[in-house]
Amino acid sequence: MKPDIIPRPGGWEYRWNDIALRLERIRESRDTLSAELTVQYLPQGEEGYLLIGARPNLMSLTAPGSLEKRLKTRMNGVDWSDYIEKAFALTIRQYRASAEPVIIGNRPLHQRPKWRLEPFLLDRHVTCLYGHGGSGKSTLAAWLAICIQLGVGQDLGLHPESGNVAILDYESSEEDWNEVCKQMEAGMGLLEPVQILYRRSKPPLTGDIEEIQTLVKQKDIKCLIVDSAIRACGGEKEAKENAAPMIDALAGLGISVLLISHLSKAELGSKAERTPFASIFFWNGPRMVWELRQEKQDEPDTIDMALFNRKSNYPRLYTPLGYRITFSDLGIAIAKRDIRKMTDASAALPLTNRITYELEIAPASVKELAKSLDVPENSIRTILNRHKQMFVKIDDERDGRWGLLSSEES
Repeated sequence: MKPDIIPRPGGWEYRWNDIALRLERIRESRDTLSAELTVQYLPQGEEGYLLIGARPNLMSLTAPGSLEKRLKTRMNGVDWSDYIEKAFALTIRQYRASAEPVIIGNRPLHQRPKWRLEPFLLDRHVTCLYGHGGSGKSTLAAWLAICIQLGVGQDLGLHPESGNVAILDYESSEEDWNEVCKQMEAGMGLLEPVQILYRRSKPPLTGDIEEIQTLVKQKDIKCLIVDSAIRACGGEKEAKENAAPMIDALAGLGISVLLISHLSKAELGSKAERTPFASIFFWNGPRMVWELRQEKQDEPDTIDMALFNRKSNYPRLYTPLGYRITFSDLGIAIAKRDIRKMTDASAALPLTNRITYELEIAPASVKELAKSLDVPENSIRTILNRHKQMFVKIDDERDGRWGLLSSEES
C-alpha cells in the first residue's frame, strides 16, 4: 500500500490511513544519513498520540528491524516492517534527487538585479556585513531592518522594497534590540511603530533550519538578519565546519539575508583591505559583502561609519558610503556623511578615488598629490596614466599639473 506523501520543512511525512511517519531534520555525515523519526497514531475524530520518537540511520540494515520490534510493543497488528522500509527508501530517494534540469539562455536579459534594499541587500540572496566588534554593525542592521519593514529610507539614498523582517539573535537580547528600534523610531520621526519579529536563537543555525523555514513561511518573512555569524555557527572552532552549510541553508530560504560577521583576527590591526572571520566561507558564499569601518570620534554621542562594498557578484561595486549616527534623549538619528571628510575612512579608499577627490578641489602635480595623500609618486603617476579617461595633464612640463577630464572639457 502506497502512502500519501506530505512535504514538510526539512523532510517528509508518510500517511497510511491513521498512521503517520515523519522523517525530518535529515543530516548526512560520511556513510550515515540520519533523520528524526516520529510515528503517530491519528484515529479520525481523535487527538491521536505519539508511538515512538527516534533518530535512526536510514542506511542501516538493522535499524528497520529494531524500530519494528519497538513499535509492535506499542501497537500490534500493523505491518510496521513495510511502512518503515518504504518511508526510509522514499526519503533516501527524495533526498538524493537532483533538481529538474531547465533550459537557460532563452529568457529576457535582466538589466538590473532585484533588490530588497538597494544598495545593501539583494533580493533572495545572502549579504555579509563585517567589521570590528563595537563598530555599530547591529545598530546599522536595526536601521536597515526598519527601512525594509516600513519602506522608508529614501531621504538617505536607500531604495527599499518593503516586507516583513525577522532577527535571529545569537548574542544579545530582546530588550537590547527593542531599545535600539524604539530610539530609532523616535529619531527618524516615524509615525507608525516598528514591528519586527525577534527570535533569540541557539546555535548551530543548521540544526534549527527547519524551524526557521517554518517561521519564514508562516510569518511571510522577506528579510532575515543573523547576528552574529560566528555564534550562529556554534563558535570559532565550529565555524570552519559549519559556515559553508549554514550559508547554503540561508540561501535555500529564498529570501534576503543579512549575515553579520566580525573581522578576521589576523587583520584586527591592519589598515589594508580586511576580510570577515572565516573569510573563505563568509566571502565566497554571499553574493554581496560590505565592510564597516568606524571613524575615530572626538564628539561624544556620535558614530561616524564608512561602508565599503568589497564584493559584488553583479556588474559593479558600489562607491563607499558614509553615515553619522547621533544618540540623544530624542532618539537615534542617522544622516549622510561625506566620506572624504572622514580621516580614517578616506585613507582606506582606492587610490583612484582619493586622487579624484583631490583634483575636484584643484589641479595638482604628481609631487603635490603624493605629498597630500602620503603615497609614493610612482603610484600616483601609474594611476593618472592608467585612467586617462578620467585624468588629463593640464601643463606640458614634466612635473606639470593634472586635472579631471570633465573639468578640463567644461
